[in-house]
Amino acid sequence: MLLLFYTLQNLLSERYGEKILVPRIRNITWLYRTVARLKDQGPGGLFGLFDYSFHTEYGFPYSERLFEDIQILVANGMIYQDQRHYEMEGRWLQRYEYMLTAEGMAYAREVASSYRRECQMLQENLRQERHTIPFDVVSLNIRRYAGTRA
Repeated sequence: MLLLFYTLQNLLSERYGEKILVPRIRNITWLYRTVARLKDQGPGGLFGLFDYSFHTEYGFPYSERLFEDIQILVANGMIYQDQRHYEMEGRWLQRYEYMLTAEGMAYAREVASSYRRECQMLQENLRQERHTIPFDVVSLNIRRYAGTRA
C-alpha cells in the first residue's frame, strides 16, 4: 500500500518555488477498487503485491485486511488520514482522505528501490487513469514537508 501512495505522490504532486502540492486521495472506495483491479491483473502483474481478498457486501470491493493495512500506515505516521463530512442531497455523509507524510515519503523512497519493477507497473497503470483519480491538493512549504529547517 505504501508503494501505491508513493506512486500517487510522484504522479500527482507538483513543485513550484518553495511550495509543493501534495495530493490527498479523497475516496477510500477508489483505493479499494484500484487495488482489486490491480490484483486481478494476474501472474506477471501486480497480483503478488496486492494479495487481498475482497467481497462486495457494501456495494463496492471491500477488504478488511486492506483497511487494516491502511490504518497501520496511519498509526505509524506514514499516511495522514482526515475524515471529512459533507452534505449531498440533504444527507450528511463522511469520507476519508489520505495523504503521504514526509516520513512516509522518505521510507517509501527507500522501499521503492527494492521494488522498481512493481513501481514502474503501478506508475504505468495509474498514469492511464490519472484523470479519474479523486484527489485534492494541499500546498505545503517544501522545507517543512521534508522536515528541514529554513
